Amino acid sequence: MRNNIWHSIMEIIGRPFYSILISATMFLLVSFCAFATFLNSAISSFYNTFADISGYSIVTEIDGYSKLENWSSILKKTKQNKHIIAYNNGILEIQKCTPINFYNVPYKGAELTEDSINVYLIGDINTQYNDYFRNEHFQLVKGKFPTDDEPGIIIDEYLANSNGVSIGDSLQLDWNGHVYSFSITGLYKTLQSPQIETYKQGYYTISPNSFLFCNYTSYVELTGILDCRIMKFYVDNYNNMQQSCEYIANLVTSIDNSLVMDAISTQEIQMSEVILLLKQMSTFTINSVYILCIIVMSLLIILWLRSHSQMIAIYKILGEQPFHIIGKLLIEILILIFPTAGLSTLIYFYFIKIYSKQIFLKLVEFFEITSTEQNFSANIWNFEMNQTLMIQRIILLQIVILLIVTLVSRWMVYKPVRKLKKIE
Repeated sequence: MRNNIWHSIMEIIGRPFYSILISATMFLLVSFCAFATFLNSAISSFYNTFADISGYSIVTEIDGYSKLENWSSILKKTKQNKHIIAYNNGILEIQKCTPINFYNVPYKGAELTEDSINVYLIGDINTQYNDYFRNEHFQLVKGKFPTDDEPGIIIDEYLANSNGVSIGDSLQLDWNGHVYSFSITGLYKTLQSPQIETYKQGYYTISPNSFLFCNYTSYVELTGILDCRIMKFYVDNYNNMQQSCEYIANLVTSIDNSLVMDAISTQEIQMSEVILLLKQMSTFTINSVYILCIIVMSLLIILWLRSHSQMIAIYKILGEQPFHIIGKLLIEILILIFPTAGLSTLIYFYFIKIYSKQIFLKLVEFFEITSTEQNFSANIWNFEMNQTLMIQRIILLQIVILLIVTLVSRWMVYKPVRKLKKIE
């Protein structure tokens, strides 16, 4: 084996033109793989962002279904689908309330205003599936979420500590002259301060008003706001979104003025230019890799193997077994492509890890894509290269190259020596 490797190295040195050309082509192919994987990673980051915004959820709207009981038959049937794990009211109206027996404590980093004495009240059917908790902006650290069976309210632990209250204590809120008393059922920790839209549309700032979450029925009793015409159904993972969406669509198809939407796709529409561009570039790039690999690399390998025709003829005359000859050729091509692929992969991993964000922002700027000016857009660019995907593609490239070498060399090895001499 050692002699074969040494002999292959000497053959490579003896044919510098083909060796350099094949190595350069391999480097180019790895570059295509890196760029395509970079785009795939960006697309994946977009979808993860959409999932953070909307969750793996299906938005269902039915005009006239303003009450929760209107949905009872549909909710009962969705429980029979193992992929639909929960539901929540789709219309989230945040109500500004005035605290009576406690005071508001703004979130860290918030600018104080005249309105900072108030708090925000949110009423969910399933508070744990509220976007703030599902996206891990807030985290329940003590107690439990309020439900209609066990009504109450959960508040920020910093707000609780500042007011000297805890689980079991009562808080009173005033909403437009209506006073309601809530029992604290749990405390949450703020991992990321919530942002609210400012007076200027499209601009956001940290909320100076603390967020309080109560059960749905208590929210309705206080505010009188009863609107369940939109319901969100949460799915266990992205792969089951389409199937679950079709399932719910079949449940409501006979109901007039009904609409079923994939929430992630709805968010995607807002940045369709970016997504479409990325998908097109990624598809074109990765297809180009394999087309180049098959055409260009095949031609190079044929020329490279033709330069070995005399060596093959000598081995055949000496009685060398065909598979031994093919093995020597495979060792030689591996010595050429494997180090090149490995080194170029490490270079791209290092380069993209450092400059990925800058590269992509320049790309977006170049194509004049301006639909990213939303509050959540800053997190979209914080993606990392999918190293596993890139390694898989490079391994596939090398397998294709080895397969080409095997097929062409087998054809040349089994050709009569006389014909090989004639070619020479």
